[in-house]
Amino acid sequence: MADLLPVSDPAPPSGDRLAWFVLGAMGLLFASLGVRILFGTDALADRIAGSVFTVAGLGMLGFSGWLRRTGLERYELRRRDPARPWHWRQAWLSGRIESDARRDNVTLWVFTVLWNLMSLPVWLGMAGAAIFFAWIFPAVGLVLAFVVVRASLRARHYGASTLIMQSVPGVLGGRLQGEVHATSALGEVETL
Repeated sequence: MADLLPVSDPAPPSGDRLAWFVLGAMGLLFASLGVRILFGTDALADRIAGSVFTVAGLGMLGFSGWLRRTGLERYELRRRDPARPWHWRQAWLSGRIESDARRDNVTLWVFTVLWNLMSLPVWLGMAGAAIFFAWIFPAVGLVLAFVVVRASLRARHYGASTLIMQSVPGVLGGRLQGEVHATSALGEVETL
């Protein structure tokens, strides 16, 4: 129980605060760089890249704020009830654990689209000796596109699953019993 947070902690761990700050600062840097590129040139590829950097930077700023808010909420739950970790998350408290596949797919789609848009200047005709290094980015973009399409097809085929636990909380080293509710047949499930 040494890793439980003391009740008197006035603020979240400094690592969390540093992560929020760094993500927000990177978002601000990306957005300002994007605006500078966007309004500093007439080339189509540069305007597209500037727009993408601006949108990505603003998205990082928004995500940083969301992470900070949810992190503070989780920290408050931990501070309020340090002896019962199953009270720290709603899913653990209710015994109903939903699949994260849909949220993960949306995140992967957004990242893939932004990655490929940032690689667009290479697609539009970068030349010179740096071309061989620069083509790494569109190649990674193609791999990401393959992965995200495959994940989306799997999620569509299998649908979302929910685990309904029969006993809450689960006990480390103990038995976990429950029912898995799925939108399609998963096949034979082995009992451990």
